[in-house]
Amino acid sequence: MRVRWLAAGAVWALASGMIAGMMGCGLIDSDVLEFDLALPPQMFQYDTSRAGLPTSGTLPTVPCTSDAMCQVVARNATPNPMACGTTGSCEARIDIQSTVPYDLKNQSDFAALNDRPIVDVTVSKIEYELVEDTLTFATPPIGLYVAAQGVTEPGLGMKFGVIEAVAVGTKPGRYAVKIDAAGKKVLADTFKNWKTPFNLLVKTETPAVFKAGDEVPRGKISVIVHVTATASP
Repeated sequence: MRVRWLAAGAVWALASGMIAGMMGCGLIDSDVLEFDLALPPQMFQYDTSRAGLPTSGTLPTVPCTSDAMCQVVARNATPNPMACGTTGSCEARIDIQSTVPYDLKNQSDFAALNDRPIVDVTVSKIEYELVEDTLTFATPPIGLYVAAQGVTEPGLGMKFGVIEAVAVGTKPGRYAVKIDAAGKKVLADTFKNWKTPFNLLVKTETPAVFKAGDEVPRGKISVIVHVTATASP
């Protein structure tokens, strides 16, 4: 699956309404009451070819007592998706995960803050745009997390939203990301501390499971996530 973390450019709003003049100088004037910020573009994708499974047909029936007995089915995959199921037969567990680093101070829109602190942030919109989905299976819910630079384990980060399950055949378009007040606060605090690099982590809530006799999972998915917020200095 591919996820591009997309942001429209920052739009600066002057109390006097002189937006054009503001954009020309690239700085936030002392008269600014509020302005819009957004995460810069990022990309993420998932393709089942990463799983190292056969490209067609069904998963073989392989009796097992340990994961190691199953992992020969996808021996070239890292991480290996094969595991021994509770029924004593091998199964594939497709877990979508990625780490996307951010350093907002190197982005021109944030640099235009000219070192002024952000006092208040309100998350105005968070959506995901389904660009392509050729997966032959429904995508499990995908958790979205913010973590400190260097942290790649979602369990050590702060969850801010969920892309709910995407059914097979879902048409391209924009859809809401499930987010609550706590999640909005996580994003707001991230904007406030824009000088501190961080990681955005993506991980399925639970793996998609395929048992012996199931069709081998195929295809890929591409997603763009849009996050914007209103801020005031």
